[in-house]
Amino acid sequence: WLAHKVATEHLWREAYDSGVKPGVRPEAYQELLWHDPDVPSVGVDDLPTSRFFPDLGVVSARTSWEPDAVAVSFKASPGGGHKAWRLSHDERARTGWVTLNAGHHHPDSGSFVLLGHGAYLAVDDGYASRKRTDQHNGILVDGLGFDNENRYHVFEDLPADRTAEILTHTFAAGWAHAVSESGAMYAPD
Repeated sequence: WLAHKVATEHLWREAYDSGVKPGVRPEAYQELLWHDPDVPSVGVDDLPTSRFFPDLGVVSARTSWEPDAVAVSFKASPGGGHKAWRLSHDERARTGWVTLNAGHHHPDSGSFVLLGHGAYLAVDDGYASRKRTDQHNGILVDGLGFDNENRYHVFEDLPADRTAEILTHTFAAGWAHAVSESGAMYAPD
């Protein structure tokens, strides 16, 4: 369902309206690497309206799949997700190899996004080369964000224990609640 929607309704906007060059079209052929024609299409109405994605540390909930739905997502995880973070640090300790480039990831643990009634109500500013916590709906401590921010690769050379995580999440009766711990992402002092 989503693949069809993106291909028929959204891909052209990325390619022509975004102003990002070269955009996604030159790389689109690589999607064939992941295509499995045996996977049946599932309609959006068959999908849950709330979900926790533990590896990426994302809690996401919406009122429905209608265009005017209200949707919120909340995030807390290390760059690349928990599994990639852990495995890359293990590999680096074992061999000295740097195997994780989370340079595209942002200092946005503890942040949220809110959409509703066809409008962006609380979103971050999108892509930036020099990433900062204040570009997201996150917490600043004494005006400062993550310890390693204001550069392209905010997770580079951080020790394995410098992570954020979702501690609890609850979905019930039309509401969502999440608690995270992101303190390790800030300067120890």
